[in-house]
Amino acid sequence: MKIFSSAIFVFLTSIIFINSSQANDQSVSCYQTAWEHPEKGGLGLTRGMALDLCKGAPVAKEVLQCYRKAWEHPEKDGLGLSRGMAVDLCKGVSQSKKVISCYQTAWEHPEKGGLGLTRGMALDFCKK
Repeated sequence: MKIFSSAIFVFLTSIIFINSSQANDQSVSCYQTAWEHPEKGGLGLTRGMALDLCKGAPVAKEVLQCYRKAWEHPEKDGLGLSRGMAVDLCKGVSQSKKVISCYQTAWEHPEKGGLGLTRGMALDFCKK
């Protein structure tokens, strides 16, 4: 019984280690892109904002996609949020389209099918 219990413990520990390693890889990948200069394909965030956006990122691609859409100007089909609000909305997301869609609906005027919340209220309503 002791051998069986030990084997289960080793198996579960290795699963946790592998999953945390993958999460760390996602956070590092996200941070590198978030901090990189826009001329090199990055977002050009400060180190602090990049850290805040990417800390614990489950899927780097989703976090970065959410940020780009949230910060982009409305004339270019973005939400037009400030950098700080875009970071707050998108940090830790795993499904960027759902978060963006939630924000759009929450902020939209009730006559157009939205909830009519302020930007700050919509952000709090929709963030992870």
